Amino acid sequence: MAGRVSGAFLAYGYAATGICVALGNYHNMDTGREKIASETISLRDWQCMVDLFEALVLDTGERKVGFDAVRERLDQRFAKYEKLL
Repeated sequence: MAGRVSGAFLAYGYAATGICVALGNYHNMDTGREKIASETISLRDWQCMVDLFEALVLDTGERKVGFDAVRERLDQRFAKYEKLL
């Protein structure tokens, strides 16, 4: 299932996604040389991300299966806390 935030959007029929790739030298920390270094990503990870983008552009299907329970819980929480908004 999608992440918690995107799952809420999907439950109400909105398209949502998140994309990330693992970083090398996270926060510019080259621990091997103990110096600042540029962040990097794997070329394979980048290619897989591009492949995913292409698949997303070409996909026209709707995703509503399995979100009835999520939508029901969100509606209940909204009713309970609406006065605080």
